[in-house]
Amino acid sequence: MKNLKSCVAIAICGLLLSFSQKSSAQTTANTTLTVILNPVLVMTLSATPPTLTFATANDYANGVSATYANAITVTSTANYSITVKTSSADLANGANTIPVSNVNVAVSGTTGVGTTGSGALSTTDLAIVTNAPAAIAKGIGLTYSTTAGNPAFVGKPSGNYTTTLTFTATAL
Repeated sequence: MKNLKSCVAIAICGLLLSFSQKSSAQTTANTTLTVILNPVLVMTLSATPPTLTFATANDYANGVSATYANAITVTSTANYSITVKTSSADLANGANTIPVSNVNVAVSGTTGVGTTGSGALSTTDLAIVTNAPAAIAKGIGLTYSTTAGNPAFVGKPSGNYTTTLTFTATAL
């Protein structure tokens, strides 16, 4: 019986020692975290196309303008530039035309987009944003305008004169 008690005591001590060793056991392992960055340049235009309306004598005398906040939204992982050009040299209403150069465009109400530009629309690229810093969903406002007393808009049949604007964003 004494041997049995001794065996049980030794077994219990062995189990306790075994449990205490397992609870203090520790192991470590390493792995590598990889983050893959791909270049992204996405530009979206507002769903509202720009419209200039001459409705009163004051509009013809003073010119008109329309400002569109967030007309362009850009996400870019690199610095970028934006240009705009027209598909034709004229705004057209059937056979009636007005040179697009009578409409100016300028970046407005926007900060933190590098150097901004403005000028008359044409069929050649007009730089409106140059060397803008990388950004996520950066909104860029645009103002379209005409000059006061511009005779290009007088003596034309009423109607909608249109052209297509093409905006191009380029990563730098």
